[in-house]
Amino acid sequence: MITRKPIEVLFVTQEDPFYGRHFFAEFLRRYDSVKVNISGVAIQEPLGRSRWGAFKRAYSFFGFWNTFKLVCISVLLGTAGFFSAAFRGGKGGDYTLRQVLKRENVTVVELGDINSEESISELRALGPDLIVSMSASQIFGRAVLELPRLACLNVHSGALPRYRGMLSVFWQLYEGCDCSVPTVHVMNEKLDAGPIVASARCPLEKSDSLYEATVKTKICAARLLVTVLDMYVSGDVTTSPNDPALARRFSFPGRTDAKAFRKTGRRLV
Repeated sequence: MITRKPIEVLFVTQEDPFYGRHFFAEFLRRYDSVKVNISGVAIQEPLGRSRWGAFKRAYSFFGFWNTFKLVCISVLLGTAGFFSAAFRGGKGGDYTLRQVLKRENVTVVELGDINSEESISELRALGPDLIVSMSASQIFGRAVLELPRLACLNVHSGALPRYRGMLSVFWQLYEGCDCSVPTVHVMNEKLDAGPIVASARCPLEKSDSLYEATVKTKICAARLLVTVLDMYVSGDVTTSPNDPALARRFSFPGRTDAKAFRKTGRRLV
């Protein structure tokens, strides 16, 4: 009987105190059902910027009060994570992304410019069969896209091709959708443009804030990725076109978009 080696999966994500922890906590609870091994999780700076740059961009969208609430959430999660780790031998609950990964003994790689020769060499040494982008903050160049044996996959939070671009949960709610549609697609050199592997419908409530809807979407996306990885393990992967004729590309929303969003009765946080 031939025993296949587990598929090596390498994640690339960003430093995120809010949503990434929910994705990885859900994924790590479920991925044992498929024959994969996690090579590691490479963590980048948020939004491809310094922390101060990321803060300024978020402030321009959320405004003072919602930014204040996000800062409070971040501080509370960080504090809870610190004390839970202190009283549990260094491993606590699901309060921070790094805590989730440490609890499951997942290797963390600190990543700068993903397209630099140094980063590419570091990622290559991990021997990935698949690289999975989950909110990675930089566009992958050709050298990164060609690095894994099988493919680079992106876990996108919106329906493709209609919601390409940034903050797709926001734009789906903005346009009155009653669900988000996380989508896993093969990556190419164009943003959110590669063939679609699978998608899932994630029901949302009228009372959900953008924050709550994003958390729900990340959890649904984690479950979807487990299904996709099972397809790669079995060798039964089929894709559908990501039709450019139907594509719309959304940028990071601004203050005017946030005001219009709130007028629909939705909350940001």
